Amino acid sequence: MFTLQQYEILQAIHKEGQLTKVAEHLKLSQPTITFHIKKMEEKCQLALVEYRGRRTMLTSTGKILLPYIEKILQVHNQAKQTLLDIQHVQQGSIMIGVSNTVASSIIPSALPNIYEQFPESEIKIHVHNARAIREMLHDYSIDIGIVVAHREDVDEFISIPIKEDPIGIAMNSQHPLASYSLELPQLFKNERVLLREEDSTTTKTFRKWCDKEELQFRYELEIQSAEAIKKSILANAGIAVVSKLSVEQEIKEGSLLFKEFDANKRRSVFLIYHPNRRLSPIQKGIIELIEDL
Repeated sequence: MFTLQQYEILQAIHKEGQLTKVAEHLKLSQPTITFHIKKMEEKCQLALVEYRGRRTMLTSTGKILLPYIEKILQVHNQAKQTLLDIQHVQQGSIMIGVSNTVASSIIPSALPNIYEQFPESEIKIHVHNARAIREMLHDYSIDIGIVVAHREDVDEFISIPIKEDPIGIAMNSQHPLASYSLELPQLFKNERVLLREEDSTTTKTFRKWCDKEELQFRYELEIQSAEAIKKSILANAGIAVVSKLSVEQEIKEGSLLFKEFDANKRRSVFLIYHPNRRLSPIQKGIIELIEDL
C-alpha cells in the first residue's frame, strides 16, 4: 500500500511526536516528510496525521495501522539480516542497546576485542535506560541489549547473566564515616546524599532501604548524571547512592569506598535478546565475546 520509507515515517511520528525529531531520526528533510504524508493521505483518502501546535501525531486511523507497520518493518529488517547471514561470519551488522552504566563500564573494555575479532563488522550502539532497551527489543529495532536488572525484569527475553552489580552508598575513602558500616544507618542521616532521578532503580532501592531502617536523610540532591555524581563524591561533596559497577575503577584505585544495601537482592548485568530473534553468525560471536568479559 505504502513504501517502506512511508511506513517508517508513520512509525517515527508516533514515537517522536515532532516533525523536527522525525526528520532528524530518519535523516530526511521536513518538506520530504510532509510530501510523503500528503501522498499517503491522498492514496487512502483518509487523514493519518494531525498537528497540535508543535506536536505532530497520528490520528485514530493512523494508530490503527501501527501494529501492521511494526510487523512489516520487523519482517523487512529480518530479511535484510538473513541476507547478511549468508556472507562471511566477520561481515554483517549488529545494533546493541545498552544502559548508561553498561555504556560507561563494560562497553569500553569490550569494543577492542569485538573490533579485533570482527574488523569488517558494522556496530551501532544505542544508550538508553533499561525500559527503553526492552521496548526496542520488542520492536526489533536493536539486535541485543545489555542492561542492569533483576532476573524477573528480563524473564520475557533470552537472558545471559554477565556479572553482578550491587546497589549501595559510595563515598570518598577519606570521608569521616568511611570506617563505619551501614549496620549503623543512623550515623549517615545527617550527610548530604546524592541521588539519581526518582524513577531510577538506584533511588528506588535507596527509598526501600530507608523505609526498612526507618531513616530519613536531612539533605538530598538529585543529579541526573552518573558521571557528575561520581566526580562530586571524589571531591568529598557528599555520599552517593550508586551501582557498584559505575564506580568499580575508583574502588580498585582506593579513591572511593562502597557499602552495599542488601546482598540478598542483587541486580546483575544481563545480555538479552528477543526469543524469536534469529541470530546471525556475527551476533552469536559478539555475544560469546561479551559473555567472557
